[in-house]
Amino acid sequence: MRVGLGYDIHRVAAGLPLVLGGVRIPSDVGLAGHSDAD
Repeated sequence: MRVGLGYDIHRVAAGLPLVLGGVRIPSDVGLAGHSDAD
């Protein structure tokens, strides 16, 4: 088994959904990214 630790940083932007770990969180801003930004 391999285990890793990392981090990722994304800007917040108005009008985008905020989804963390696949869970949509009610918010006026979301994470802007080239992937799912999760």
